[in-house]
Amino acid sequence: MITVGVQKLPSDNSNVVFAAIVLTSDQILPNPIITFGEPSIYSRIYSQLGIRQDQYVLANVALIQVQVQLPGFTAYSYNARFVKNGTVLGSQFIGPTGPRGTVGPVGPTGVMGPPGAIGPTGPASSGSVDNFSYKKVDTNVTVTVPINQQMIVIGGLELEGTLDLIGELVLPEI
Repeated sequence: MITVGVQKLPSDNSNVVFAAIVLTSDQILPNPIITFGEPSIYSRIYSQLGIRQDQYVLANVALIQVQVQLPGFTAYSYNARFVKNGTVLGSQFIGPTGPRGTVGPVGPTGVMGPPGAIGPTGPASSGSVDNFSYKKVDTNVTVTVPINQQMIVIGGLELEGTLDLIGELVLPEI
């Protein structure tokens, strides 16, 4: 024989009914969740909550505790949530955290995205922007060595034009 005790709990949504339910039995139930869903038990729960089966559906049920109180008397405690038909719930029913699972394999490499936008142009110089050293600067030509750069010339420099030396000129001896 199974008895049913139901306590309606507060809810912040009129379309949601929370309940604490206790089933007591004179024998140990082989599957307490299946027993909870039996039509005779189910109809007693709905009746005690004062809701109708054609208007509300069971959204979640969790078996919270099994307690053997006396020989031949076992109590099964559940928490349940019933929602009115057509209700969309924003939150989930969260039960106790289970054990951490194993780490899965690394997934495939992603697809390369499109190239990004071209960045701003750096400061320009009036001389060489090709970063080569010059052995000869021709007439009417200006070569600039920018700040924080060096021009190394081995074997001498023929200077007929202009060398704008903001950076460094290195003329090693051979």
